[in-house]
Amino acid sequence: MYSRLQFEHDLMRTARANYNLGELQFMQDARQRAIYAGLQVGANATLARLSSNIAWRVYQKSFNQGGDMFMGRLAQTQRLYWVFGLDARHQYNLSPGGAINVQKLKDWSIMINDCWVLGAVHAQKRFVLETDINSAADFWDANHNRYFVTGRELVGLELFGYQMEKTRGTNMTTFVCTYPGMAAQASLTGYASKMNRTGGGLVDKMRLLNWVRGNRI
Repeated sequence: MYSRLQFEHDLMRTARANYNLGELQFMQDARQRAIYAGLQVGANATLARLSSNIAWRVYQKSFNQGGDMFMGRLAQTQRLYWVFGLDARHQYNLSPGGAINVQKLKDWSIMINDCWVLGAVHAQKRFVLETDINSAADFWDANHNRYFVTGRELVGLELFGYQMEKTRGTNMTTFVCTYPGMAAQASLTGYASKMNRTGGGLVDKMRLLNWVRGNRI
């Protein structure tokens, strides 16, 4: 687990080097969040627009709270809000008593989403995929030439030493930590840098698709 000082150092270094401003800004509109549309960022936007405090709280809660983490497209994950007591309109992950096993954040950004993944990875938690992945179109946004947020999360799990595991007797697709050393070394810098290097070429997409299916790569 990061100390607060380590987290702040990595976040600031990462923010300058690997995230664009659109990935740092909060997106409070559900439609923006669902499609991860490109933001028109004004010249006055600076790193002050991100809240390292919120990012730290998300990371820390994701690390500390027990239970599996549920990931996928919003259309599927929001069905789980009632399971975790998040179905009330103004109940969010960081609300008093709010669970963080499935995302419902009032203030969200790509960077904060990465913190949600990273906290759980450092705790070596199991991830449950709620969205069916039948082709690359389920994790790659061809209209904007980038990964959907779910795709970004899958890339991170592969990078940090996870493998697909089918739960016997169910249709659940889960990912478990099989290389604890890789999970322990996971960082925001490494995550964002990987996303900058990972393109949407056929090889990248087929590699991720095979990994999601549990095929050896």
